Amino acid sequence: MLKLISTKTHQLKKEQINSILLLKDEHWRFGIKSQYVNFKKNIFKFDINNCLYLDNQLIGYTALKKRSFSSDYKKKYFLFDTLIIKKKYQKKGYSEILMNFNNFIISNDNKNSFLICEKKLIKFYKNFNWKNISKSKINFLDYKTNKSTMCYNFNTKNLNNKKINIYLKK
Repeated sequence: MLKLISTKTHQLKKEQINSILLLKDEHWRFGIKSQYVNFKKNIFKFDINNCLYLDNQLIGYTALKKRSFSSDYKKKYFLFDTLIIKKKYQKKGYSEILMNFNNFIISNDNKNSFLICEKKLIKFYKNFNWKNISKSKINFLDYKTNKSTMCYNFNTKNLNNKKINIYLKK
């Protein structure tokens, strides 16, 4: 049976965190201890962890990190991070299920969302109504990257010649 669960970090049980770390380590082989340190450092208390289970086994995971725009610290957006599907379940439609769930959570919370990705993934995200955002339109205040940036639930046409200033770590 397929099950989708959305949980804030502070509500995750130890075994759920361990499952997430094992799944992440399948993709990025840094070791469980390193995954744990990274998780504790970068996934905050009220970030959202979207988990896809098949027969009670975690097969997919995404983090939606609540972060701040620079102009108004109270206004938050979601930093879309870490879309992972367990290797043996890839290319079977599970990423589409998880992406649609992520978009539902973002829209339901009435937040904007941004992600940073390699160029080769742009087409995938565009299939789910994510849009490219020009490097000239966005400024990361605490992060440097040459990767592509995309947005969801955000109207870039209202920007005119302004830049969006956002934090990735606050």
